[in-house]
Amino acid sequence: MSDVIERIHDLKTRAKNRRDMRRWSRAVLRLEEAIKLGTEEFGNAGELPEWQARIAAYDEGYHYERMQPGRRSTYNRLNRLIVRLLRDPQMLARDRDAAADTGKTVDVRRELETLADEIGGRSIDDHWSALDMALLNVLLARQDAASAYAPFERMSAPDFARQSALDIVAPLAELDLSAGPELRRAEQRLRRARG
Repeated sequence: MSDVIERIHDLKTRAKNRRDMRRWSRAVLRLEEAIKLGTEEFGNAGELPEWQARIAAYDEGYHYERMQPGRRSTYNRLNRLIVRLLRDPQMLARDRDAAADTGKTVDVRRELETLADEIGGRSIDDHWSALDMALLNVLLARQDAASAYAPFERMSAPDFARQSALDIVAPLAELDLSAGPELRRAEQRLRRARG
């Protein structure tokens, strides 16, 4: 199974490289190949409602990331929590919560804090880590939007990175969260930088 995971990771990396070179069709082909390989090996979550399928996919990715020591990717760790927040914004305010979708207990706030401490404890030298750190700092009320997103804004990040950040921040900004005003400011900053 680890060979399959490694092959999927390789395909994902190749797709990102093609995307960065604006070779969109080749990037899509690599992603389709990775999806096909993953579906053949691990099955298809297509029978689940979309929100459950997303949580299940991010939870699976989270477990795979944990099985590969030395990887610094936080993509699935963060997104599995964001999807839960989008479903139930109160999960950020509560200490522990039973996730009705999986029956597992998830302490969203504690996991976000742990993730923020982990990312903040290392050198942030790429735009994805800078975006993750900014979002975490705003969500956890550790920083205002201007100071949280300043390191990312100083980077020469491609437009698709700004759009990706906007795709996450905009729906969070619509929720009734205590960080709502700063999330809306972050959304405005990302829109201005993109436009």
